[in-house]
Amino acid sequence: MLLVFQADNVTRRALLSYHVASGDRFYPETVNQLNLTSSNVGDKSCSFYMLIRSVNASFPAPTQSTYVHINNTLVKVLFTLSERWFSMNKATESIFFYIDENVPGFSFKISPESWNNGVFVSSENFVRYIWNEREKCYMLRESGMWVT
Repeated sequence: MLLVFQADNVTRRALLSYHVASGDRFYPETVNQLNLTSSNVGDKSCSFYMLIRSVNASFPAPTQSTYVHINNTLVKVLFTLSERWFSMNKATESIFFYIDENVPGFSFKISPESWNNGVFVSSENFVRYIWNEREKCYMLRESGMWVT
């Protein structure tokens, strides 16, 4: 019986998706927030880190948080997700940031940390905002897949 379980467990996979749910406007000189959501539609539970790198934005060192502050421009967000048929197969983490002073825009690149036990699928892994002089805020310019 143990051999059958081990063989079944080898064929099971986590199938993960992630996306950034952020506002379409951000303001300078204030603490801003973006939300990173990941879900598992696979048949194996998993834990993994997502990396968020910023350009022209800074992550303050959190006083209490579920993410790891690596430095001002990089954080690691831990997700622990159940299989698709359980309610804990989806999670959202809030990330706080400041926009650097006097910059024409800022962006975030999101990517999974190296991990072998599943498959990642993403509809977007970067978001970019630019300054809108008329509205006096940063507005979403584009989001999508990062091309290297």
